[in-house]
Amino acid sequence: MTTPKILISAHNISLTHHGKNILDKVSFELKQGEFITVIGPNGAGKSSLIKILLGLIKADSGNIKYAKNIKLGYTPQIFTPNPFIPISVIDFCNLNQKIDRNFLKKIAKLTEIENLLNSPLKSLSGGELQRVLLMRSLLNKPNILILDEPTQGLDVSGQKSDRSHVVL
Repeated sequence: MTTPKILISAHNISLTHHGKNILDKVSFELKQGEFITVIGPNGAGKSSLIKILLGLIKADSGNIKYAKNIKLGYTPQIFTPNPFIPISVIDFCNLNQKIDRNFLKKIAKLTEIENLLNSPLKSLSGGELQRVLLMRSLLNKPNILILDEPTQGLDVSGQKSDRSHVVL
């Protein structure tokens, strides 16, 4: 039996912000096929850790190693579309990436937004926007999917929706 491949290895990640210790020597490994959930109160550093993993901010100390050819998918906690930019959902999903049309339709069905693809991004409800962000994070077929508060804005039925039977 083969050992699962290590996708991300973080060692002693520390971060201080405005004199406050946000992260203190956080270490973990994420192996292929594993799920990690980071739980904590507001201000505990969960989003900061995600931003460090994505390379959006630099840790004060520690290091992160990524497997070769890693692709990350990311759904942010908060995203507010610019109301002055007239962009449709489908155009937003295609920004900066070339997407296979059939795969896009499959993911739109999975995230239950097929009927929103031609809608203006600025007209979506919070839950609809969250589903669009999830769809966009899946489109590059990531090895790792990082979700920051993925059910934010979803109604109770959206939070309970079971997609475990769908294979990409």
